[in-house]
Amino acid sequence: MSAPARRGRVYKDTTFQQLRSFYEAARLGSLSAAAAALGLAQPTVSQQIHALERQFGEPLLEPFGRGSRLTEAGRLLADLAGPTVLNMVSLKRRYEEARGQLEQRLIIAATPRTMIEDLLECLQSFTPGHPRVRVTLRETWRDQVPAVVQAGEVDMGFMGQWSSRGNEPTAAYPWLEFQPWYRLDTMLLTPIDHPLARRRVVRPRDLLGYPLINGSEGMPDLPIRDLFAQVGMFLQAPCGVEAALASSIVRLVTLGFGVGLVGALPGKPAPAGLHARNMTRHFGQQNICLVWRKHYPLSDAAQAFAAVVKTQLNPTRKASGMSR
Repeated sequence: MSAPARRGRVYKDTTFQQLRSFYEAARLGSLSAAAAALGLAQPTVSQQIHALERQFGEPLLEPFGRGSRLTEAGRLLADLAGPTVLNMVSLKRRYEEARGQLEQRLIIAATPRTMIEDLLECLQSFTPGHPRVRVTLRETWRDQVPAVVQAGEVDMGFMGQWSSRGNEPTAAYPWLEFQPWYRLDTMLLTPIDHPLARRRVVRPRDLLGYPLINGSEGMPDLPIRDLFAQVGMFLQAPCGVEAALASSIVRLVTLGFGVGLVGALPGKPAPAGLHARNMTRHFGQQNICLVWRKHYPLSDAAQAFAAVVKTQLNPTRKASGMSR
């Protein structure tokens, strides 16, 4: 007697759709999320992944919480299949761009300070040499940059990562690449006639007694908060206002509400009417990272823009004219 026929569709060969369903389920951590992203029914995605498991002879996903996670075999297959899936997804767009049938679009996510103070000038340098590339800079909060890059809403992103914190986004977003691209110094902004501006040397404890606009929750880096906590900075009366965005801090210091810490390109002059003191020796530098999807090759336009950023924002000479 012949074996009973299996219910459902039987897949004899590995197909692109099977690999894509598996890759999306692995990336998003659930079959339901993968089905929604692909516009398929959840049972269809499940059947396609089970077909792959039969072909490779091992479980690829296992239940985890309300979703799923990769097994060791699944992680290996995802690493191997990732480039194939992502290249196939972008094949038509890349073909049309190569044929010159479409104007190339480049969408870049960047945090507010990075977009306004760094990338706008890079865009002005990039545009004349790439007239067929339409660039969109999308202002995005720091904690959302990896999410929009991973979801494919943008081609790449730029976000700050303070050197003393290590590579913490890597663990949360294993499907992304984070590469330091340029650096910012840590600057203390004060009014020109402020007592701190007249001091030859300023250390973290010297800020005691002066309202700090960043506040305990506006610190750009947890080790900086710890350092200020050690010297008792947050035991004094809180500042009347607290801000995190560099533009807000500059405005509040100008109006006399207190002093503030911001990141700035080495050698960049102080904002008009303010004194800038380089505090990098105490607080370290901030890395601005380029973020893109792992296994997904950046387009020629994206690589060209990233090259302009690296060239333009990495000065070869030491900063001058800044107080220490």
